[in-house]
Amino acid sequence: MPGPDPRLPGMYTTVRGISRDTIKEIETEECEVLGRCLQVVQVVGLKVTPAGVGAALGEARGLPVEGGADVGGVSRCGPGWQVAELLSGVRGCGSGDATQHNTTAHRWTRRGSRGSLKVRLSRQYRVTGIPCLVLIDSRSGQVITRAGREKVTGDPEGHHFPWRPRPVGDILAASRLVDPQGQEVVYDAIKSAYKGLYFSAHWCPPCKAFTPQLVAAYEKMKKKEENFHMIFISSDRSEESWRTYHNTMPWPSLAWEEKEARNELASSLEVNGIPTLVVLDPDNSVITTDGRSQFSDDSTLERFPWRPQSVEVLGERHTGKLHESPCLVLFTDGDATELQFGRDVLLPVAEEYLLEHSHQGGLTLHFFVAGEDEVADSVRDYACLEDVVPLVAILDLAEGSKFLLEDGVEVSTATVHNFVTRYTNDKLKPLPIRPGAAEATGAS
Repeated sequence: MPGPDPRLPGMYTTVRGISRDTIKEIETEECEVLGRCLQVVQVVGLKVTPAGVGAALGEARGLPVEGGADVGGVSRCGPGWQVAELLSGVRGCGSGDATQHNTTAHRWTRRGSRGSLKVRLSRQYRVTGIPCLVLIDSRSGQVITRAGREKVTGDPEGHHFPWRPRPVGDILAASRLVDPQGQEVVYDAIKSAYKGLYFSAHWCPPCKAFTPQLVAAYEKMKKKEENFHMIFISSDRSEESWRTYHNTMPWPSLAWEEKEARNELASSLEVNGIPTLVVLDPDNSVITTDGRSQFSDDSTLERFPWRPQSVEVLGERHTGKLHESPCLVLFTDGDATELQFGRDVLLPVAEEYLLEHSHQGGLTLHFFVAGEDEVADSVRDYACLEDVVPLVAILDLAEGSKFLLEDGVEVSTATVHNFVTRYTNDKLKPLPIRPGAAEATGAS
């Protein structure tokens, strides 16, 4: 590991969990690069804390503690920063740690008694693979970037640390756009429009299947929202492939030479696969990064441009959300009247909850009304729920737990509000999501 830099001003700290399995990885070039940006503090376990608490955690475990770093331009960002990296397989990251240190935890770990800290932080910051470095502004609690590992690799001297992403509009404005014939398109002409950024590539079979559907729907989209334009963001491997593929589309593309802008857009919008359709407001704020699934669910474009809804009807595209985040589901018999009843009951509760808790990332509760279909039946079967309606349940698949509105309680906005309040305040007793599996685990 790199030693402390003699110029350390004590501005930055990294708290890093280390297990035997990761020692070899920590000795890699990537970590040496990170060491030139930040002084690494070895801590068993993980906690994202206000500045200074990381040192206290290290001292509590008798581990060496150092200050921050002023290397490669890091000091330009100012004092009071705290950075945390989450690595899977770290010992001592269980609920005991969360409880022991909950006096120093941020608001997003206030329910410290529920679940392991490692799992909760993974979900809070939507960590899907390791190694992963997330940079957070400790003054606001806002995520700067979840792509810290890629930023370290691409900027080994830390010249642009802490790698604050440029606004999407600034990236597009500074990039060259061309139409399928190669003629330049002036960004100012579409600057104030709704935009669809289509991340795709000629070599990708799912992309080649989806692109004709999107092309066919494009004119319908423009009729639905007249001030709407698409931009192709290519992941092709050669200029020839890009040109050939772009010729199948009626909209402009980032020019081939804009590789850095393409990568920057993908990183800023957290595009992890293709095809991906991101829909932007005229002010370039994100409406949805899941335009492909939205289109599959809404091929008639009735809900386009697919703004987020506080309460949604549970469908196949939500299965990922069920595994990532806790979800409240009101199960009905699927009749249109009952689905509307479910929305009416949940909407005031969901809007109030999301107004207060939307900052919690993967820990935010999502609200669904479900009918009687394959998706709802699969969820019921997996969570071992009774086949009764109406039924209100909070399902936390990642934690392996569920919470049920008590039998005999009338389903209304008031009772669901009380149910959610007790859940938020940790006043509900969790039940195992699959009792049989829990008993088998306990017996073994």
